[in-house]
Amino acid sequence: MSGDLNDFHGTFSSEAGIIPRTLYRLFHALDADGSEYSVKVSFIELYNEELRDLLSYEDDKKVKLFEDTARKGVVIQGMEETLLTNAEDGVKRLRMGSHKRQVAATKCNDLSRYHTTCPD
Repeated sequence: MSGDLNDFHGTFSSEAGIIPRTLYRLFHALDADGSEYSVKVSFIELYNEELRDLLSYEDDKKVKLFEDTARKGVVIQGMEETLLTNAEDGVKRLRMGSHKRQVAATKCNDLSRYHTTCPD
């Protein structure tokens, strides 16, 4: 989804993922239109059945998910929304949130480390 975030400098490399490409195209289209606009971003992680706000400056800030029956949708209480001014700012936020993500081995990861041999 994010691809190579270290090689993003105003345009994207062939290694960029769908998120940096979308940010670049979005701001390019908005700037070309000439209209007034605002773009906000949030970055939430669901890990071990807990939601965490990855853009918060508080470590391990947890947020809560609620169903909004009046709007027939979902609300995430306590989630940070950051205003973006350009694609580079969006990629910067993506990098920041990516560093806070939980990363752990899964059973599939553990199994992929072992090589099996088949008897002849």
